[in-house]
Amino acid sequence: MTSSPIPVTSGADRSAEFRSWLHQLRNEINAITMANAVAAAMLESGGGAEAEKVLRNNLGRVSEACRRCSALLGEAPGKR
Repeated sequence: MTSSPIPVTSGADRSAEFRSWLHQLRNEINAITMANAVAAAMLESGGGAEAEKVLRNNLGRVSEACRRCSALLGEAPGKR
């Protein structure tokens, strides 16, 4: 039985992988921040039924972005 070779990654490859991962994480955190800001502004304005629709939409965005952040943290470079 032969084993498959272990891939060797250079420091530059690991650095690029980390930068890509960090960029993805920052994008998700930005999505959370923006959706939260819109929801907070809508709460302040008390805009009725339309505001409720926007709030629910933004809460869904926050929830999904948090789920993606959690997944990204589980895939952190060097964790494998």
